[in-house]
Amino acid sequence: MKNTPRTEDLVVVFGPRTALAEHLLAMYRPANHRIMLVARDRQEARLLASRYRHAEVLTGSEAELQERWPRTVRAATVILCAFGLIHPAAPDWASHAQMLSRDLETIAAVLEKCRPCPVTVLFVSTALAAAPTRGRTYYVGWKYLSETLLEEALARHKSVRFCVLLPGRLVARKTLTRPLSLLHTSYAALARVIFTTARAPKTQRRVVGWDARALMMIRGVRLLIDGVLGCST
Repeated sequence: MKNTPRTEDLVVVFGPRTALAEHLLAMYRPANHRIMLVARDRQEARLLASRYRHAEVLTGSEAELQERWPRTVRAATVILCAFGLIHPAAPDWASHAQMLSRDLETIAAVLEKCRPCPVTVLFVSTALAAAPTRGRTYYVGWKYLSETLLEEALARHKSVRFCVLLPGRLVARKTLTRPLSLLHTSYAALARVIFTTARAPKTQRRVVGWDARALMMIRGVRLLIDGVLGCST
């Protein structure tokens, strides 16, 4: 087990193999934070351990949490770069429900260990929740469900701040050769938003990116039109 300060700040990352997590982890200094990465299986855990030698890798088991959890934590930040259904996929209720249940069980165990200290939980959702496109309603539904179940889990604990980020499309980088990419959000930019949101004192539900804001405007216009037409009938 690694030698650690007696009291420290803890950062727990779900979805640590995502491009978003890669940019985010580059911002956290091991000297100031103890970093724990939640792997989905043993194979992913081995890959993460070889790549992030300054972090501890967990598979979410209760035994590992008991063994590796710091003796005293001053504050904890739990960042859900990936949670439940990660990408749009063909409907498969059984496997996707199992995926979400596993993540919920893991975060419940993490929150239980964090009970004595203040906790910030950041959930990266999607702006499609504002105006889902055809073929994305199943994916958006899982995001809604994930957020609702997270809220219920967090409500059982004191001193928990829950923040939800709603980005539009994420890209590796913006370039003039692909003009539409200028409207999207880069992984690096979203990582900076997560980093600053985690350090802010207030609960937030924040739309990120020009394309995400456009979706919100479209939703507002739709609601206005539906309201006017509904009143006129």
